[in-house]
Amino acid sequence: MTDSPGTTLRASVMDDLAANGLVLSPIEAQALTEACATADLIASLQRAIDTEGVTYESASGVVHVHPAVAAVNTARGLLARLLSRIDTDPPAAEELVHSARDDRPVDPRKQRAGFASAAARKRRNVRSA
Repeated sequence: MTDSPGTTLRASVMDDLAANGLVLSPIEAQALTEACATADLIASLQRAIDTEGVTYESASGVVHVHPAVAAVNTARGLLARLLSRIDTDPPAAEELVHSARDDRPVDPRKQRAGFASAAARKRRNVRSA
């Protein structure tokens, strides 16, 4: 049995991340999970189109586009948006800032995301574990 498109996508993204020494943030992990499910949905819809054809004829003789065609196009847009949320490029050395605590390099994008997450928790009066 071959791997599903979602499984193949996950393996590809994880390989890219590993090659760059990166790990997924929780938000990126959720986006990847949704992207994999969307890739599987696209494959399923495409199989229906391949089997049933791009068009069909109604009882009154009018030719219509198969509903799965629009669904595939929508799902492809969603897949692109989800994948754009996953940062697989390592930050350039000049983009790194150093932590005040232990002088280790910190990705400023992830630092901003952490600050935003902490501020949101504070607004909701939630303490992190």
